[in-house]
Amino acid sequence: MKSIVVRWGSVFVVGLLLFVGTYYIAMDMEYLSYGVNDKGQFVLHEGFNEQAPILNTDVRDEQEGLAKLGEHMATFNQWVMATLVVTAFFLATYYVLVSEKALGNHRKKKRYLSLTIVANVAVAGLLLVQWVRYADLINKGINNVIF
Repeated sequence: MKSIVVRWGSVFVVGLLLFVGTYYIAMDMEYLSYGVNDKGQFVLHEGFNEQAPILNTDVRDEQEGLAKLGEHMATFNQWVMATLVVTAFFLATYYVLVSEKALGNHRKKKRYLSLTIVANVAVAGLLLVQWVRYADLINKGINNVIF
């Protein structure tokens, strides 16, 4: 039993370091962020895409809308981080459940695997709903700032 916990923990830590490390190095812990350039243009930073001004409109007077947009983007970035942690958790769980060394022919192996799949689908559904929700809020926020 101890070897299963150690195996799960090591896979979880390695997965977490890999996912969060990539997120930190590649995106500086922000999948979405914005800025305002010297000309007052709204600049969107999204994932791995190059930052580019959205419109030639001066948005320096839209401080309230920019603050609200920043809040939505910060919350969205927290959900991205939660997704990475959950992914590492399920990766470690699947590794232990599928590993022959860890569980072998344990009598409840299929039941545990089924429960893990159901939990994974439920959590993925929740994260997808949150992704769509915040994508809509951010889209509306950008429209409020620009127009």
